[in-house]
Amino acid sequence: MERLVVPYDARWPELFAGEAARVRDALGPRCLGVEHIGSTAVPGLPSKPVVDLLVGLPDALTRDDARALKGLGYRRLRVRRDGRLVFRRGTPRAYSLHVAEVGTWAWHRPLGFRDLLRRRPEEVERYAALKLELARTGDLPAYVEGKAAFIESALREAAPDGALAIRKR
Repeated sequence: MERLVVPYDARWPELFAGEAARVRDALGPRCLGVEHIGSTAVPGLPSKPVVDLLVGLPDALTRDDARALKGLGYRRLRVRRDGRLVFRRGTPRAYSLHVAEVGTWAWHRPLGFRDLLRRRPEEVERYAALKLELARTGDLPAYVEGKAAFIESALREAAPDGALAIRKR
């Protein structure tokens, strides 16, 4: 698993931009925005080499939306605890596409964490060290759980009112 986390790649923003344009074109006017999220969106942060996109819709995903994403090669993977629908593309996976209604907690939460890291280089260093340490264990559940604990702590600090903390569905 250690090899799954790689040093930051300066091409990730360019890969995001190209994929975001494809998604916007496929979804048309229902696509209210596409944001680069996840570790590949934070300069200098080691990451799995998977570019995460957050797609904002005015309301719930429709069958037409799903068909458009399938036409781009995306297949539905899961629903996250925060309500985002997650799709993937590529073998091995190169892109993860998260779909949320603009203005909802599921839209703001990943943007809040990304923006927090972009503003605080010391948090990027702490998060990078944690990710590399967790990856060395080779224990995927521990990796995911360890990252989640860091993210929750950082979001609680960033929004003391709890607005971005995990909500149980």
